Amino acid sequence: MKKKAAAFTIVRDEPFWLRVWCNYHCSCFPQEDVYVLDNNTEDDSVAEAKRMWPGMNVVNVQHTKEFDSLWLKATVEQQQRSLLRSYEAVLFSEADEFLIADPSTYSSIYSYCLAFVDGQLPNPERPNRRAKGWGIVHQIDTEPPVDRTKPLLADRNSMWGLPDYNKTLITRVPITYSKGFHLTYSPSNIREVNKPVEPELSMLHAWHIDLDVFCERYEARAKKFGNKVGVWQGHHDRKVNEQLFRTRVEPWWTRWSPLYDPDECPVPESWKPLLKF
Repeated sequence: MKKKAAAFTIVRDEPFWLRVWCNYHCSCFPQEDVYVLDNNTEDDSVAEAKRMWPGMNVVNVQHTKEFDSLWLKATVEQQQRSLLRSYEAVLFSEADEFLIADPSTYSSIYSYCLAFVDGQLPNPERPNRRAKGWGIVHQIDTEPPVDRTKPLLADRNSMWGLPDYNKTLITRVPITYSKGFHLTYSPSNIREVNKPVEPELSMLHAWHIDLDVFCERYEARAKKFGNKVGVWQGHHDRKVNEQLFRTRVEPWWTRWSPLYDPDECPVPESWKPLLKF
């Protein structure tokens, strides 16, 4: 008999975000239903996570390149298929992504997954769930750096829609993804770009919530791999990043506008306790 729901991520040297991801998911999922795919981590982050949540599962996967989106996609799809043999539903998110269910209805993202499995969500015939993407950008002129002894969103006030991050990340059936997991494909291999977003499900892409955390992450990658063309190019330059994180003044909006919606929304108070280091 299958278990109800599992959650998994995949990481390589993510000392900050892996800890936050595990804290969030292990606080609502049974630890034995949480899985971390470890791609050649060389720091102590995965071992530390296992010490903090000993019931959690670590699955070793290996790839020699510093970044290979096709390998990443295939590895995630394979793990999703594998887990669906043992679970009714599977949640996948990257280490800085957090699915949040409407707290007025659901006590946690795990309770949302249980309702999904039990056919208690609207449109129960849908085999998977697409979340509305949101981003929170640290406004360095008006907001302090995160205090790791407090919830990470305690001093964050504003968020913006992220249409490219309206991702389908909870499913009862295997999914074929595009690179970056932004889109899914139907059996006929046609992009399902118009799949409806669930009104009670949000996905917070949290990589911009703190300037120092952002710079530390990409400085470490640039030191290890060099400032190579692709997702890490230029991210290690702190002076450039300070302009990006400056509070709604040029060039802030012209830099972010292709990614973020222009409408500023308040961070829900119910979200602020959720993410902890």
